[in-house]
Amino acid sequence: MKTLVEEALETLGPVKDKHDIYIESSLDTVSAFCDKDLIKRVIENLLGNAVKYTPEGGEVRITIATNDSQSRIAISDTGEGIPEEYHDKIFEKFGQVKSWQEGKQYSTGYCI
Repeated sequence: MKTLVEEALETLGPVKDKHDIYIESSLDTVSAFCDKDLIKRVIENLLGNAVKYTPEGGEVRITIATNDSQSRIAISDTGEGIPEEYHDKIFEKFGQVKSWQEGKQYSTGYCI
């Protein structure tokens, strides 16, 4: 899983260098039986959102963990987050929320 995260980070290019990015893992190696390309694409999307909506110099944290039967990757950041009134849109396909009053756009994301 760490290899997938590192490969996904590389696709962000130099934009990732404007943030402190940390990878934490509960074990040296966390493996999962999965569609590698699909999971990597999901990680890329989540990391892209995290970097895009976190102010320069902010922090993005990637946590990789496992228990008896599951592997988990969680991505968190120090960006503003999505206002609570828009949480119902988080899992809509291609969901985005625009706040016209503030001139801001929020992307939606989730943990895998």
